[in-house]
Amino acid sequence: MDQETAAIDALIKYASRFLRALGYALVAVLLLRSNQFGTPFTWSVPIAFGLLGTASQSAKIAQLGLVLLLIMAIVPLHSFLPG
Repeated sequence: MDQETAAIDALIKYASRFLRALGYALVAVLLLRSNQFGTPFTWSVPIAFGLLGTASQSAKIAQLGLVLLLIMAIVPLHSFLPG
């Protein structure tokens, strides 16, 4: 019975991390598709955010990256250019 409980606990722990990583990757895809800076879309950025989202400490780095992508999606590039 203890092995079953441990297996279920591990499944719940890793399933939640997998869903968080999938969510980070999906948000990164959506934000990269709508960015105003004209950066080309590559699959490496959402995959990197997904991988960063699997661990607790590196998820904070992924969140910071998503904030930067959000800024790139909202603020147009010409607002940063002089003149």
